[in-house]
Amino acid sequence: MNMLKKIVGIALCAALIAASCIFVVSCSSEKKSGSDGKKSQAEIHEMMNNITDEDRAEYRKTVERFVDYLSGDGESVRDLFPDGYWDGTGKTEEEAVADSIEFCNKDREKNKEIFGEDFVITYDIISEQNYILMIEEIREKIENVCGISCEGLDKVCYIDVVFTASGSVSSNQYEKAFYAVRLDGKWYLANEIGSFN
Repeated sequence: MNMLKKIVGIALCAALIAASCIFVVSCSSEKKSGSDGKKSQAEIHEMMNNITDEDRAEYRKTVERFVDYLSGDGESVRDLFPDGYWDGTGKTEEEAVADSIEFCNKDREKNKEIFGEDFVITYDIISEQNYILMIEEIREKIENVCGISCEGLDKVCYIDVVFTASGSVSSNQYEKAFYAVRLDGKWYLANEIGSFN
């Protein structure tokens, strides 16, 4: 296992441990059109094109916040989880952020040793797929993990991201897939089991 993969994996685990629970979004069923309950071709076409350039810009900002977290900004964990997430974790948001800051400080020092004092983490989104037809399934998946209502989840895009950590000592890359989900107008990253990162 390469070093960056370990670092990203540890960071992901720490974020989840700091939260003490896995976040998931609640399911609300979509109403279907037509007398037979099926969507028309025009409705499907419109749904398949519902991710706009503005949406892409917004979920890229979410990936950037995640990179900030990986780079050692423990405060950025606040922006990685939706409102109400901390309610079921057994910790307050402030306690989880304090744990995150402590973890990030330790992790940053490890990264300096591995990559060099000047290390930076960058990202590149290498693929994006609109998952509008899977919104219900993703809502249910997230609901089953966390139980937080997400009637406001209206857009999903499956993204494949390559993270690169580099510095004067070494560099490494790690690829990770996420669901970029828009909940109540704000974008978050969820992994394949429905937890937020």
